[in-house]
Amino acid sequence: MFENIILALSGLGLFLYAMILLEEAMREAAGRSFKRILQESTGTIFKSILVGTVTTAIVQSSSIVSLIVLSLVGAGLMNLRSGIGVIFGANIGTTFTAWLVALLGFKLNVESFALPMAGIGGFLLLFFQDQKKLAALAKLLIALGILFLGLNFMKESMDIFAKSFDLKEYANYPIYIMVIIGFVLTAIIQSSSASTAIFLTALHSNIITFEMAAALTIGANVGTTITAMLGAIGGTPDKKRIAAAHFIFNVGTAILALPILSLMDRFILDILGLRNDLTTGLALFHTLFNVLGVLIFSPFIPYLSKLLNRFFTKVDEPLAKYITKVPTDIPEVAIEALKNEAVHLFYNVLEFGLFIFNVRPKDVLVDKLKTKEVLEKNSDILDINYIKLYKNLKKLEILIISYANDIKSKELKEDEVKAVNDIVYSVERMIFAAKTLKDIKDDIDNFASSVNENEYRMYQHFRKRVVKLFKNLERVYEGEIERAEKIVQIYHQILNDNEEALTSIALWIKEYDLDEETAATILNVNRAIYQASKNLLQSADRLFLPNINIVEE
Repeated sequence: MFENIILALSGLGLFLYAMILLEEAMREAAGRSFKRILQESTGTIFKSILVGTVTTAIVQSSSIVSLIVLSLVGAGLMNLRSGIGVIFGANIGTTFTAWLVALLGFKLNVESFALPMAGIGGFLLLFFQDQKKLAALAKLLIALGILFLGLNFMKESMDIFAKSFDLKEYANYPIYIMVIIGFVLTAIIQSSSASTAIFLTALHSNIITFEMAAALTIGANVGTTITAMLGAIGGTPDKKRIAAAHFIFNVGTAILALPILSLMDRFILDILGLRNDLTTGLALFHTLFNVLGVLIFSPFIPYLSKLLNRFFTKVDEPLAKYITKVPTDIPEVAIEALKNEAVHLFYNVLEFGLFIFNVRPKDVLVDKLKTKEVLEKNSDILDINYIKLYKNLKKLEILIISYANDIKSKELKEDEVKAVNDIVYSVERMIFAAKTLKDIKDDIDNFASSVNENEYRMYQHFRKRVVKLFKNLERVYEGEIERAEKIVQIYHQILNDNEEALTSIALWIKEYDLDEETAATILNVNRAIYQASKNLLQSADRLFLPNINIVEE
């Protein structure tokens, strides 16, 4: 039993990790043509439902299709309305398995492709990692392989439970108990196809009645939504909305099917004459109640989409701290708020720059640790979404510029116009510094993980310069004006580093055993640090170091 629990948890871990890989691979593989095909194939609700039906019938797993939809929606490659349509269609497509079992006594085991799929993806990634499209395809195969493998582990871990599950014990229970059993069994096994196969076998062996099997199938239909819910954990709001739509549709379909269950039984068994072929009858029931649900709910997809957009909204902290609280009607007050916001942005840029160099800002800007302590404490590559941080800086820049333009539309004195222009100039300089540092993030991380001691030493040298400069900038802002001289000194050291790199790089290649690509990267990083430092100091000159000319224009 303990081994089964470990296997189940291992499968769940692989499954959740594969969801992350799958979404990343989808985003990387998405060229313009792929997006166009995807948009065209799911452009209408009917097309979306058809795509969901056909795809699920082919791969024989509504769970896998729903997970792929979650990834596409999360990657921004499919809108919410189309995603809901595909999910609806997947519920029809999943009934194809029941037909295979009923008519052929055979169930295609897609999970058996997991290892070959991941293995092929691994070889492709190994040999074609420099080719973007092939590398993206390789990651997609690896992600799908791990996904199948994770689901398979979860199913295998419950094999003993499923095999020992004697449905005969529940033959006299009410119909709604059968629905609950179907739900729980499918949620555990993570496959409505697998649980439906169990129900078909039990029905064929006369262990349960047709009505019981139908109720179990309704429960299984609801239970399969658990997979999508797991896949949406930690995902974007749209991914959570898709999972919610899946649950709402399947629960709604179950609620509609239960009251007319006896009528459907009579229609299938007596009118269609399938009383002597119960397994085919159950496959037909599975298809009919899903088709019925799609026909009833599909006209409401636009309304469901609008309703779900009101939920799972992530409320972010406001980017601006000062300008949103002060109207521009009184220019002298508004200019003060504008300056405070610019300083707030400057501080955020310092934090962003430290993150780029794998340094926690709190250690430098709040705890004010010594440079040596900072470098020792921050020895790992930080797991941060620096692209999102940069986008937030850009958003705040736009807010500040818009606010400044609003102030300039008022009647201003000459000194007020100059003050606003200085602040705008300062904001432009600091954002340029942030962009410059963002562009070398990959190079910095490559140096951080390099086994070449000389490259790693260069990395530590870069970090030391940046930490010292940023620490002193923050101290000057806090009122320690005497540190301005220290800032000038650090800036000239950075300037000298850049000039020395330009003149000495040929010697370094020979002395430090560097290849030409690494040497070019060192030059690029040196130049970027110099440019970023220069722009930051030009920004500080206008913001909080008046009358102190630290850096020439």
